[in-house]
Amino acid sequence: MDSSVVKLCRQLRSLAKVFRFVELCILLAFLSWLSTHLPFAVRISDEYFRKLISLIFCPISIFLLENAIVVTLLAKSSLFSDEYSPSIDNVVAELYEEFRSEDPKENPISLKGGYFPR
Repeated sequence: MDSSVVKLCRQLRSLAKVFRFVELCILLAFLSWLSTHLPFAVRISDEYFRKLISLIFCPISIFLLENAIVVTLLAKSSLFSDEYSPSIDNVVAELYEEFRSEDPKENPISLKGGYFPR
């Protein structure tokens, strides 16, 4: 029984060596095929990436990207501005009333007379 197990083990080792040799042959065949097709693949990918980069950096793409950013910011700001805050309205109303109640001669900003008091 020991001799048959040893004999089977030797046969499996020799079979494993054959499979490794076949794998090595397949690897060499693949590398040979790859070396003949690699320049073509590099040339095609080079053309593809050049066209892709020219498309990304053209003015229309940049314009669309900037507009998408603006729309996103506006959409996000409207999400947070849904809450009505009367305190801001009160501050604006008070500021307006204070501005209206000032004497026009003392107010340096005048719509008709320019920016400087007379």
